[in-house]
Amino acid sequence: MQHAFKGTDVAFHFIKEFTKFCEKSGGIIKFWGGPIFFAGVMRPNDVDFILKKFPEKESREKLLREFTGNAGIYAPVPIWTRRRKIMVPAFSPKIINSFLDTIVAQSENLNERLAKDDRIGTGQFSIWPYVTGFTLSTIAETSLGVNLDIQRNPDIPFLNAINRTLFLMTKRLWPDWLFRLTPSYREAQECKEIMNSLSNKIIQKRREVLKDFKGSSNTNSIYGQGEHQVKSFLDHLIMQSRINKMTDTEIREEILVLLIAGTDTSAVAICNTLKLLAMYPDVQAKVYKEIISILKDDHPLDKNSLRDLDYLQRVIKESLRLFPPVPIIGRKLDTEVKLPSGAILPEGAEVIISIWGIHRDVNNWGSTAECFDPDRFQSKEDGGRFIPFGSGPRNCIGYQYALTGIKIALATILRHYRVVGKEAISPIPTMDLKFSIMLRATDDYQISLERR
Repeated sequence: MQHAFKGTDVAFHFIKEFTKFCEKSGGIIKFWGGPIFFAGVMRPNDVDFILKKFPEKESREKLLREFTGNAGIYAPVPIWTRRRKIMVPAFSPKIINSFLDTIVAQSENLNERLAKDDRIGTGQFSIWPYVTGFTLSTIAETSLGVNLDIQRNPDIPFLNAINRTLFLMTKRLWPDWLFRLTPSYREAQECKEIMNSLSNKIIQKRREVLKDFKGSSNTNSIYGQGEHQVKSFLDHLIMQSRINKMTDTEIREEILVLLIAGTDTSAVAICNTLKLLAMYPDVQAKVYKEIISILKDDHPLDKNSLRDLDYLQRVIKESLRLFPPVPIIGRKLDTEVKLPSGAILPEGAEVIISIWGIHRDVNNWGSTAECFDPDRFQSKEDGGRFIPFGSGPRNCIGYQYALTGIKIALATILRHYRVVGKEAISPIPTMDLKFSIMLRATDDYQISLERR
């Protein structure tokens, strides 16, 4: 890999070296890590097979259940299967489209806050706290149905608890018995109490509001009128719980994991794309031309104009290809398996899949695999080589929702401001990165903005 790298980040160094070994070994490596047999897999057909057939998460990811409980993201397969079935209808296109006005309003709040803090035309600053304020505000309002006004009031206990939880998750390296002896465990419990307390109050309030609602739990007729309108993921889960008997604890776990997982994932994608557009002003100019041609005369963003922003969509996908927020995932095999490539893996093996490596493999993307080229996504076919949100039955359930928020935020920022930074001297972009659950820039996304 030719990508820039700060050697002090051990986790990212492992990802890069692991990927190199996989490439040199023809797409698969096998090794023992203590008592656990590991396999690193990079061939698309092998990866596709594993992700479709083996939904059980590997042991490293299970350590994070201390924070997420049995929410679907890390739950054992029997729990995940039931929860996934309940959750899927909540992410239907109809429900996601119902959130567009909320997301657009939050993106305008982001722009207003940047201007109010005098960030326009005043040199470099970290856009990270602004973007995470946007993503958390948006997810809080669409998942819980309440506006916590996080962007205007960032120093609130709930937000601080979310941020501390994200930080503590990155430090969660010990087994359960040892972790519970550490100060980090006690802090994690305090954060969970703050998050659970507010979430429980909101769940109970919405249950009371919806108790007489006669609407169907079918996604085609889930919306009521006035105060009884089903307006959030939480409302949908409450309605579904009448059929599937979800407890308040189960609902709370799923909502909180949306907040925890969704905040940083979308923020990283937005910020990486802004960094890339600063590096490649010609691409940014092309994005802006598309935006003003579709959103002329102050036309508001809606589902039709969002769909028409095709080049922006390609830029986002290329950003996610080169800099996937989650660069590595794992699965555990519950039986011996022969992969499509012919390799045989034993029962109990833990498979490490490098999304970073798959997205940069010349066998998948050709000689320009390391280059920033949004036009490579003019073709609708990617042959399973593009998996920033995972693949198979346990892929990211909210990926369409995430893409919608990312696209709206970028369109809103770029409509008003030009992103300025150090221009790239090569088609291969360089960015110093660190790995802390998500793969993100070490400089917390220093950029400059100028008014158009």
